[in-house]
Amino acid sequence: MNLEDAIRTSVREYYTGNLPLEFMEQFPDMKYTPEYFVKLEKDIMEDLKGEKSGERIDEELIEEEDMVDE
Repeated sequence: MNLEDAIRTSVREYYTGNLPLEFMEQFPDMKYTPEYFVKLEKDIMEDLKGEKSGERIDEELIEEEDMVDE
């Protein structure tokens, strides 16, 4: 196994929630756990209910629209 394979395997295990017990013992106050991201995703999905995803409503979009009108 090369380094890239090890990183891919590690990331997959992290996303599935399979963290080694020793890891959690070393970092008991770790904020960004898989459970954190599950909750974050649910919160974001609730906030976006009924809205189109990917819709940009920031200043950058407004500037782009102004450029098109000229």
